Amino acid sequence: LCIHNSLTKEKNLFVPIDPSGREITWYCYGSTVYDAGHLGHARNYVPTDVLRRILRDYFGFKVQFVPNVTDVDDKV
Repeated sequence: LCIHNSLTKEKNLFVPIDPSGREITWYCYGSTVYDAGHLGHARNYVPTDVLRRILRDYFGFKVQFVPNVTDVDDKV
């Protein structure tokens, strides 16, 4: 599995940190929600979920995936 490095514009081999090379831990920052939910909030979650499923189902990685939603309730 190769990934595109946007800094160097090159393809790099994907190597998990896990010594077995089969487990991926992934923390994904999510939306910062200021108002009512809408379809645009899904823009972040749908592609990351598709990528997670490809890593798990096609490449056979064990993926520990933690998405985040930031709920801001400050009256600044």
